[in-house]
Amino acid sequence: MAWLAVPVFCYAFTTCYALFKYGRVLSYHTRFAKWANWLVLGGAVALLLDWSLWPLRIAAIRGTVANLESIAITHVLPTWHADVLSLREAQRLRDGRL
Repeated sequence: MAWLAVPVFCYAFTTCYALFKYGRVLSYHTRFAKWANWLVLGGAVALLLDWSLWPLRIAAIRGTVANLESIAITHVLPTWHADVLSLREAQRLRDGRL
């Protein structure tokens, strides 16, 4: 259960932080989050077919790290932006280099 509680809590914290800072929900669509979503799909298939829990655990770790990246992006950007692909891109947006 902890394997699912940590990513859910991290996602909730990410959303609450964005609502507090920007007054709206995030829409970053980072590369890390896209890969995490594919891993969640693979983990769910493995769980439903009763193969192994490890793919779902790996997806939970990757999803947590993706949410931590979203928190870092929110911290870096002074205003709301959509479709930020990475923390590096957020730093470029903040510095006006993009």
